[in-house]
Amino acid sequence: MTAPVLTPVAPVRSSWCRILFKPLVALVPLAVTYTLSFAPSASADIYLVRHAEKLGGEDPALTFCGEQRARWLANYFASASVTAVFTTNYVRTTDTARPVAQYHQLKLQTYDPRALDALAKKLDDYTGDVVVVGHSNTTPQLASLLASAEVDDLDETHYNRLYRITREGELRVELQTFECVASEDSSH
Repeated sequence: MTAPVLTPVAPVRSSWCRILFKPLVALVPLAVTYTLSFAPSASADIYLVRHAEKLGGEDPALTFCGEQRARWLANYFASASVTAVFTTNYVRTTDTARPVAQYHQLKLQTYDPRALDALAKKLDDYTGDVVVVGHSNTTPQLASLLASAEVDDLDETHYNRLYRITREGELRVELQTFECVASEDSSH
C-alpha cells in the first residue's frame, strides 16, 4: 500500500519546494496514509525522523531499544547519498543521529528547534540526501513547512515515523520496520 499522492494547488516560495500540496483524501484512516519502507529513494531527499526511544529525565539518553533504532537508521541510510545530518543539541537526538553521521563520515550539524523556518531555508542549500533528527513536537512541524502540507502531530509513543520530502516538495510518511530485540541482560 502506498501513501496518498499529494496534489499541487498553488506555488510557494522555496526554490526546491515549488508546489503547495494538499492531500487528496482528507479523512482517511492512519493505516492508509502510511507506507512501509525498506530503503531510501534514489533521488536526493530530506528525511525527518524523531529521536529514538529515550530514558526518563531532563536530557535523557536513549534506551537499549533506542540505541538499536539509531543503529537501524544508520543501516537504513547506508545506501543513500547522505551529505548532511542535522540534530538538536540534546542527548537523545545526537545519539540517534550519530550512527548515520559516522557511517557517512559527516559531522553532526546542530539546529535550534525553535527556529524551524531558518532550518527549512538552510536545507534548501544542500544537495544529496539530508537527515534531520528532531522531536515529537518539531518533526511534524518541519515536515509541514518543507512540504506545505498538513502533518499530524506525534505523541510520545511514536518513534517509527520517517518523513521523506522530495526536492519537488512531495511528502511521504513511512513507517520504519525496526523491531527491538530484547537485551540478554534484562536489567539494561
